[in-house]
Amino acid sequence: MLRPALGQGPLLPPQPPAVRRVWCPDCGHVFHASAKALSLRCPRCTHALAPSDYQVTGSLRGDLTVIGRVDIPSQMRMQGRLICGEFTNQGQFIGQARVGGPVELTAESQTRGAIACHSLRMAPGAKLRAKAAIGSMDEPPPRASLSMGSRPRAIGPSEDYHA
Repeated sequence: MLRPALGQGPLLPPQPPAVRRVWCPDCGHVFHASAKALSLRCPRCTHALAPSDYQVTGSLRGDLTVIGRVDIPSQMRMQGRLICGEFTNQGQFIGQARVGGPVELTAESQTRGAIACHSLRMAPGAKLRAKAAIGSMDEPPPRASLSMGSRPRAIGPSEDYHA
């Protein structure tokens, strides 16, 4: 009589690899890559990319380019140009942001300037006074859409803005 081997349980199907959505800030191409990758190349323009996340601590003045996620926690502020894959603002942001993925503005956030992003989520109470271009980020937005020459229009809080 045959007996099953000890410790052998039911076979589980293999788990799909963890992937992250990557947006190339140079050419605007969107592609998927392993979440564990330490370095990448855009398949369209071959630009070298380093997928990293960044959290603002204190007050940051200047330009920041990050392929991953940027978080501005409560009581923190950033002023300047931002290019990133995802953006969450809980503090204060003044400047121009080009975001390949979603932007989330929490209830206590203050955002002024210009934003170009794939989607925008605003919590009730969030303050946004900016020119906004919301929609597909397959191609880089025209430079004019991020200029701060004209006066921005105030947008009241809402649950979600999607193009």
